[in-house]
Amino acid sequence: MSRKKVTMEDIASRLDISKYAVSLALSGKKGVSEITREKVVQTAQEMGYRPRPNHEALHKAMEKRGTIGVITSEEVLKNPYFFSTVLNEIEKEVRRRDYGLSIANVDIDGNLPDFARQKIVDGIIVISDIGTSLVNKLKQMNIPCVIVEHYEKRVNMDSIMTNNRQGVYLAIEYLNRQLKTPIIGFLGDIHESINYYERWKSFSEVLTDLGLKLDLDYCKIDKFNRYPQDPVKDIRDFIQGLESLPDAFFCVNDILAVILSSMLIKSGVKIPEDVSIIGFDDTKLTEYNIPPLTMIYLYREHYGRRAVEQLFSKFVNREKPAEVIRINTKLVIRNSVRDTR
Repeated sequence: MSRKKVTMEDIASRLDISKYAVSLALSGKKGVSEITREKVVQTAQEMGYRPRPNHEALHKAMEKRGTIGVITSEEVLKNPYFFSTVLNEIEKEVRRRDYGLSIANVDIDGNLPDFARQKIVDGIIVISDIGTSLVNKLKQMNIPCVIVEHYEKRVNMDSIMTNNRQGVYLAIEYLNRQLKTPIIGFLGDIHESINYYERWKSFSEVLTDLGLKLDLDYCKIDKFNRYPQDPVKDIRDFIQGLESLPDAFFCVNDILAVILSSMLIKSGVKIPEDVSIIGFDDTKLTEYNIPPLTMIYLYREHYGRRAVEQLFSKFVNREKPAEVIRINTKLVIRNSVRDTR
């Protein structure tokens, strides 16, 4: 779907000034203050406005081609599903604003890339967790910065996050509605990311809100093997250690949901007749699984766009307070949850 063309009326509405003032500012004519002209030009670039031939001030600003830096980790760059979509959208949005893009991967709590240390970029987008020490260094350098799918509680910085509480509620409420007061297990390393911890916390809270029992025997939240990572062995050991199975499992991501589904089916467990499965993320992995898995869908394409919008808004107003922006999810119903109604 093509995006709506940005007009001078849109810029005027954003800044709460007249369209005439916007026209004067973009054309470089007298009649508006330099502060207003700068705000109009910055906002036009932020919103992706395409200038007319007589908009000399905006053309001049666009000729001073800026650069946005993206910092991420090797693990993120290897992810073919969620983060590759985020990165692709960031690139498209940055190019649409006629900015250049530099991408670097770092080790957790390692060294910042050269473009950050030398301050040769106008702003930085961080994808996922790069470690508290690096985020602190970025903050101290006073470069506009936005983090995607992570936030640091002790660092006042803009973040684009999943609304995990809303997504978990959709999942558990649906299981409760379909299965009638089920016992639900939880699968996911809550120490691996802030998202997984939030999903566990939300899981516990939503069970209480809905009057459901939290049975820790059916929950694997830690002691996952990190080096090397082997979720197959971890899940197999966990399942084999259970005396019985719960009515359903909630998985913090799609990979765990697919592994769990495959493992249970190979052991003779029928899905969803014997056990229901619901998970988070909803990439192609789950759609093509047998059976196709019911999931909480993340609007992956929106994270990158929203991160760029937030970063460019910081260019216009450096004093704007930091925000943690939550993006809602939706429930995608397939064939992995039994209907006992």
